[in-house]
Amino acid sequence: MSDKLFSYPELHASYLPNPLTTGMDVTLTCDTTLSPNRSATELQFAFYRDGQNVQEFGSSNKYQIQSIQPVDFGYFTCEVKTVTNSVRKKSRIIYVRKQDLFSFPRIKVSPQEVTEDVEMTLTCYTSYSYVTGQLFAFYRDGEMVQAFSSSNKFQVQSVKLKDSRNYTCEITTSNYNVKKRSRVLHIQIQELFSFPQIELSPQVMIEREKMTLTCNITARDSANLLFAFYRDGEMVQGFSPSNKYQVQAVKLEDSGNYTCEVRTSNYNVKKKSRVLHIQILGPTSQTYWQTILITCLSVLLLIVVILAFVFRHKLVQAVRKQYRYQPKRGVSRNAKEKRHQQSHISDSLDLKFITVQLEKD
Repeated sequence: MSDKLFSYPELHASYLPNPLTTGMDVTLTCDTTLSPNRSATELQFAFYRDGQNVQEFGSSNKYQIQSIQPVDFGYFTCEVKTVTNSVRKKSRIIYVRKQDLFSFPRIKVSPQEVTEDVEMTLTCYTSYSYVTGQLFAFYRDGEMVQAFSSSNKFQVQSVKLKDSRNYTCEITTSNYNVKKRSRVLHIQIQELFSFPQIELSPQVMIEREKMTLTCNITARDSANLLFAFYRDGEMVQGFSPSNKYQVQAVKLEDSGNYTCEVRTSNYNVKKKSRVLHIQILGPTSQTYWQTILITCLSVLLLIVVILAFVFRHKLVQAVRKQYRYQPKRGVSRNAKEKRHQQSHISDSLDLKFITVQLEKD
């Protein structure tokens, strides 16, 4: 029956459910319930931290810690017993320690893939928080871009390539006593379109010929892009959807430094090409260059003919040399002598014919 004299004690901390911070006053209470028919029984209470007694048995069921410090943290239990020590019961353990007011913040970007000229939103959030009235700030490459405020968002209306940076956010309490900063989030802004390249057609321009300049880009969406062309810094064709500039019959004064520029319809993104120098050649210049070209081709053709002749000559010599030192097989010695006699007779007849002719003369 004695084991039902009172219930097993339960230990409660005064700061719960709020987080415990250094400097707070903490009260631990050891609660138990006496049996109705033994309500007059006198009980005594003791408290332990990490198994060591911190308050001896007494009539008070409370243990107080003023201005709690890290050395006061630990695993606490309480014990209840009768004055006669006939019944003793211990509570379960509770862990008294400093708790974070809020978790370390995280930063995220929306949309996940950020392209030039779109609105970018950064959000700073925590997984848990025991306080209200938090303040948020945002940093880019370590420099503050939005001071502490109640807003946990940072927005850029029309992002540019230069906004590709490392971003962090920071949270603090309203009294600035506790601050925590997020990890770095690197954001790479994607190009809406590449830097333009200006191209000339044809590559050599002669006076009175048609000239075409093309402004080439690689774009995600070219529907809302406009193109313009410049000569020596002066606009020669205003912004329009066409990426070509044409001159039907160029003149010498059309020579110059040309560039093209591409922009969005809202003017938020602009990009200009490198300079392309164009020199218009006159008719004299055309004849001159044609003469040089024909001369070069003639010289090249002559070299080819000479080389072919030399090669043929050497080939013929090689064949003759080989034939001379390698007589045909199967030819008898008598046949060789017969050919020699025939050659000698032919030479004699030729000599007689020449003699007769001289006598007639």
